[in-house]
Amino acid sequence: MSIHESLSKADKDTLKEICRNAESYLSAQLTSALAANQRAMTFTGLLAAATVVLGGAGGTLVLNHKDWLLGSVCFGIAAAFLLAMAIAMHVAKPIGFEFVGNSPAQWVADVENGTSLEASLAEQCHHYAGMIDSNNTCMELGNKKLIIAMRVAWGSLLVGGIAALVLLWMK
Repeated sequence: MSIHESLSKADKDTLKEICRNAESYLSAQLTSALAANQRAMTFTGLLAAATVVLGGAGGTLVLNHKDWLLGSVCFGIAAAFLLAMAIAMHVAKPIGFEFVGNSPAQWVADVENGTSLEASLAEQCHHYAGMIDSNNTCMELGNKKLIIAMRVAWGSLLVGGIAALVLLWMK
């Protein structure tokens, strides 16, 4: 039995409460998604600044000190940071996010067909359930990508840091 069929058996007040809860959930999802985008953009800004510093350090080491190995380590970390930035920016790009409510035009068929308020509310609740699922899928994918970006950044710092220490120790 579908959500719509199950909810069609509820009374009007119950359906209104279910819709109200779904609208609250969708609003909370939007707030959470905006916060996730802000995290991704903040992380991108941090990586951008670090990339400039590492690129400058690599250039200085190669050009002024003729230390190709240590300069290459800096360039390698900077390149990995650029990859992490690209992933984080992909997370923050606009997506097809579902918003609470609907257009009055979506009610025209129900009004013209004389559909009861209860049936219309059950359909609205079913619609909201699909929207919530769609938003959850988008947010989970974005979270996974941001974790990948963080792992790329931390991994490059770890590997690059070890390589830099080894090179400095060998001198």
